[in-house]
Amino acid sequence: MIKILRSVLIGIFIVAVGVILLGIGSINGGENSIIWQDGKFIIPQNQTINKHVKAFKNIDISGDALQVTLVRDNQDTSGYLVIGQVSNADGLNITQENGTLKIEYKEAHSHVPNFAKTNQDMDRISVKVPAGIKLDSIKTRVKSGDVAVKRLESKKVNLRTDYGRISTTNVTASTLKVKNYAGIIIDDNTRADKLDLVNTYGSILVHESKATTSRLHVSSAEITATDSDLGKALISVDSGNTTLRNVQANNILAQTTSGDYNIENVKFTGSNVIFTKMGNIDTTGFNEDGYRLQIQNSGTINFKGKEIANSYDVNVNAANRVMLSTYDGDIVVK
Repeated sequence: MIKILRSVLIGIFIVAVGVILLGIGSINGGENSIIWQDGKFIIPQNQTINKHVKAFKNIDISGDALQVTLVRDNQDTSGYLVIGQVSNADGLNITQENGTLKIEYKEAHSHVPNFAKTNQDMDRISVKVPAGIKLDSIKTRVKSGDVAVKRLESKKVNLRTDYGRISTTNVTASTLKVKNYAGIIIDDNTRADKLDLVNTYGSILVHESKATTSRLHVSSAEITATDSDLGKALISVDSGNTTLRNVQANNILAQTTSGDYNIENVKFTGSNVIFTKMGNIDTTGFNEDGYRLQIQNSGTINFKGKEIANSYDVNVNAANRVMLSTYDGDIVVK
C-alpha cells in the first residue's frame, strides 16, 4: 500500500513539475513549441515552400488559417511555382493529378491553456503562373485569411473565405464568383460574363470592372461601384448604403431594406428599378428618357428643383426608363 501511495505521489509531483515548466515556457513565448492535438503531443515544424510544379489547368486550394495569393508572373514564361511559409509542415499537402494543382492545409490547434500570446505571421501560400496561360478553373476555400487573385485568366473563378479580404485585380473569367462572411470584397478592373459577389458582414467595392450580368449582395454593409459596366445587374442590401458612380447598367433591379442610394452620373438602359424601404435616394447627372418617382408612405420628391408630393411620372413607357421608389424617405433628382 505504501509503495502504491509513493508511486501516486511521485506521479503527482511529475505532473506538477510539468505544469510549472509549461507555464515558464509559455511565459517566455514557447507555448507553440509543443501542443496537444488528436490525443498526443506534437511539435509543429515550420516549412518554407519554393517548389516548381508541372503545368496545370486547374487550381484548388483549401485551408484553415491561410493567406492565399494567385498571380500571373509577367517576367516568367515557362515555370509554375508554389512558394510560401507554413508553421505546420505535416498539415500541408500539395498534389497534382489530371491537370489540377491541389493544395490542402490544416493548421496545428493546441488544446493546452496558454499563459502568453505570441504574434506569428499567418501561414501563406502563393502560386505563380507564367504569362500567356489561360486556366480552366480557380477555386479557393479558406476559413480565415486573405485571398488575392491578380492578372489571371480562367473560365471559372470561385473564391471563398469566412474571415478576411478577397481581392480580384485584372482578372478575366467567364464566371467570377466571390463569397465572404466577415471581411471585404474588392473587385478591381476585372472582366466577366457573369459577376457574382456576395458578402455578409463586409463591404463590396467594384472599380473599373465590366460584366455582362452581375449580382452584388451584402447583408449588413455597403456596396460601392465606380467607373464600371455592371451589365444586367441585381443589387441587394439588407442594411447599408449603395453608391453607384460613373456606372453603366441595363435593366437593373436594386433593392434595399434599410439604407440610402447615392447615384452619380449613371447611365441606365432598358427598364430599371431602384427601391429602398427605409432610406433616401439621391441622384446627380440623371438624363434618362422616362421616370417614375414614388413615395409610398412618407417623404418628399425633388425633381430637378421642383418639389413634388407622393409621385411623379414622365414618359414612363420610354425605352430607357427608371423607377425610383422608397417607402419612408426622400427622392432627389438633380
